[in-house]
Amino acid sequence: MIGIVKVARSDYGHTRGLYEALGSQARVIEWSQFDQKGTPLVGLSKVVILGDRWEMALAAHAAVFHYVAIVHLHGGEYTPNAIDNAYRNAISQMASMHCVAHSVHRDRLIRMGIDPKTIHVTGAPGLDRYAVPPISREA
Repeated sequence: MIGIVKVARSDYGHTRGLYEALGSQARVIEWSQFDQKGTPLVGLSKVVILGDRWEMALAAHAAVFHYVAIVHLHGGEYTPNAIDNAYRNAISQMASMHCVAHSVHRDRLIRMGIDPKTIHVTGAPGLDRYAVPPISREA
């Protein structure tokens, strides 16, 4: 079973898309459900964590404490003058698999000491919802 961590105010599209892709193998967990007992982590083999917010860092800490593997989406990115960079980098260091949006982000993770074999350039999953079939120009 794979857990998908969701922040209440976060974009629902990412969470819904991942949940639909994983089907019955996944369950959505609100970040606020995490506690020292690790209750939402029971029975999970992996937890998917998107991004760089402090709420996600709490979920990552709980996962590490309970030996649940972390799949981190959007690691290696950089936001000038933002505290988010510290949280994102901490989550990346705790993760065992990294799905990054661009090769630039892959290179940044490698410079941070992340094993290149664990980094996959997958693009930004949130953009998938904008994919539409091409419009035919023939009438």
